[in-house]
Amino acid sequence: MTDVKLTDGVQDIVIGTYNGLAIRFHENEIRPMGRTSKRCARIRLGKGDKVVGAVNFQRKGTSILVATQKGFGKRSEETNTARAIGR
Repeated sequence: MTDVKLTDGVQDIVIGTYNGLAIRFHENEIRPMGRTSKRCARIRLGKGDKVVGAVNFQRKGTSILVATQKGFGKRSEETNTARAIGR
């Protein structure tokens, strides 16, 4: 497990990978799970890739800052993040 977030049912979630992929979806697209649940795949990882983080947000106009291991960063408005389609 990489990350755990508390949500209130009205937030979007962005999951990022080591190789630079990201997926954004609304939390109501994921079914609620109990303690004995197995998993719910939202992003398919390529060979050698792994999830490195997740963020949830509700407010419009929210910025997302992505930082690399070498100290580079990019700030994007939430309106510029792609939504998952066809999942």
